[in-house]
Amino acid sequence: MYLGLDIGTSGVKAVLVDETQNIVDQATAPLTVNRPQALWSEQNPLSVIGGGARSHYRGKILSAAFNVPLNYRGGAAVGPAFGAAHLVRLSVTDEAVSEICTPPNIEHTITPDSDLRDHYAARRQTFRKLYEQTKEFTS
Repeated sequence: MYLGLDIGTSGVKAVLVDETQNIVDQATAPLTVNRPQALWSEQNPLSVIGGGARSHYRGKILSAAFNVPLNYRGGAAVGPAFGAAHLVRLSVTDEAVSEICTPPNIEHTITPDSDLRDHYAARRQTFRKLYEQTKEFTS
């Protein structure tokens, strides 16, 4: 069996294919996306899972730079592989999505620090300008 995942801005798609390349099952789950301005997408609130992403220090920086709260979830340290396992389980059992895909509890939330937010604001503007200038090289 082979599992294909497409994690996009507006949703997550999964397909399970057998050894003869026949689709066994597929599933889609939408993601909520805010679009406050042209060419801009935001998903709130952000949940933090796995590895170095769980660092409180990094969390303070990210929360301030993007001016969004970060939710740290219990039991989420296993990361995306655990989510992939859930998708496989959905495709080979008759279990309901609500039984398998339950969101982990929020352990704590880091809220944006206004001093840090102001500190990073000018740097974000510089980054955005530089990013816009690189588009001609990537299109």
